[in-house]
Amino acid sequence: MDINVELEKFIRQIVDINGKSPIKKQIKDIEKHYQIDNMEEILYELSHINKPVIQKYLNDQKTVKYKNHNYPTHNKFSNDDIENLFRQSNVASIKEKYTKNDIVDMYITIFNAKPLSANTKEQTIRDIYSYYSGINRTKSLHRGFSFS
Repeated sequence: MDINVELEKFIRQIVDINGKSPIKKQIKDIEKHYQIDNMEEILYELSHINKPVIQKYLNDQKTVKYKNHNYPTHNKFSNDDIENLFRQSNVASIKEKYTKNDIVDMYITIFNAKPLSANTKEQTIRDIYSYYSGINRTKSLHRGFSFS
């Protein structure tokens, strides 16, 4: 008999101990079945198992599948249109001129993700504005450096 199979059966029987019948009797039955002499020591060591470490190990073994979301947009805006809008306008004027749905469509066009539902219209505009500000900072830094 394979030791791994026996160990797995033993652990399953320990885990399946319940309060429906006397616990001592259940442990004595397991002890007899596996011919164990030091059951108290085994149970003592098992009582000190660090469950979060085992759970973390098991979670690390799982493959995480990322879902590719294709959010529906009304395709009112292209990336270039949005970039030009944010380059030429400020947050307040964009907030006045466009609806929240328009801003969400712009956000989805740029990031291919929906903004947080808790975000206000202005927060979403600022997120887009920050994105383009970062791009512009990077472009200006790149112009200042020469590679030899």
